[in-house]
Amino acid sequence: MKKLATTLLPALAIGFAALAFAGISAQAQRKHAQKNGFFTAHAGTTFVLTPIAGQPGQFSHTIDGVYVSPLLGDCTFHGEAIMSAPTPPSNIWPITGGTFTITTVDGNTSLTASAEGSAVQVSSQDPTNDPCFDFHYTVTFTGGTGKLAGAQGNAEITEGLAAVGGQPGHEDLPGLTGVYPPNADLIDPNSLPGQSGDLTGKACWLMIGHLEVPGADLDR
Repeated sequence: MKKLATTLLPALAIGFAALAFAGISAQAQRKHAQKNGFFTAHAGTTFVLTPIAGQPGQFSHTIDGVYVSPLLGDCTFHGEAIMSAPTPPSNIWPITGGTFTITTVDGNTSLTASAEGSAVQVSSQDPTNDPCFDFHYTVTFTGGTGKLAGAQGNAEITEGLAAVGGQPGHEDLPGLTGVYPPNADLIDPNSLPGQSGDLTGKACWLMIGHLEVPGADLDR
């Protein structure tokens, strides 16, 4: 193996030093943002949509999954909301009455929030593809437990993408076609959540927000 030319060594040393400095600088920026309550978080979730008996065009929307942020670390996520068929018909589905709970894996700390949003179907040239939705939420933090007791703040859920578990022979809904498979709860609104026929899907999303906790140092 040939030795590196001695003239390259100083250049490489400078390059590695610059990379190390950049890494330290980025880490310092993240710590500064975290200490001042600003954060980003990533999540992967599954969801169930079940028609609400006696309320045509409205569906209970239950969300569960995992959530990771620099403020809380690894967490579980649970959410509930109402998703409504567009009126008048369009491809924008309102999501209202949302409540979120984010809990650390050790169970010692949790964060609660209210949320409102909407989902927009992503157009596809292939009708056999499972339907996908882009979605967005505005989030208001309403409290918490452990080190987040009394937490307040707000956030945006952005870059959200949901894939609905469809199959051949989709049913139609007002304003949107190809969403519900023929065995969905749309046919049997009296079935219970979790039973065969519930419409399910998976989603991933990014949360960007600001959190304040009276008397707490979020950097610890």
